[in-house]
Amino acid sequence: FQVKDRGDERIVTSEALAGTRIRGLTPNADAELLQELLSSKKDMLENEITGNFIMDALKELEANGWLDKRSPEFFVESCDDENKSHTGRFFVRRLRHLQHICQ
Repeated sequence: FQVKDRGDERIVTSEALAGTRIRGLTPNADAELLQELLSSKKDMLENEITGNFIMDALKELEANGWLDKRSPEFFVESCDDENKSHTGRFFVRRLRHLQHICQ
């Protein structure tokens, strides 16, 4: 979880990061590794489980009054980082040496 102050509000964000491949040495190798990652049922399932765990934790925080659901963006991740590639609900966070499935 990450907590950011936005004016007088605190915004909680999180990413489900599970499923990892190295970065390729060439753009073609990188693209192949990305496709392998996104087509891996094992990695996608791990990410799904991680995402569900985070959602359950956020919902519990809300139920206990520690998190206030005020906007329609609640539980929605935005993809505005240049190191992300969107693939529907999932996206890939690309770091210098690794790429991860996120949601």
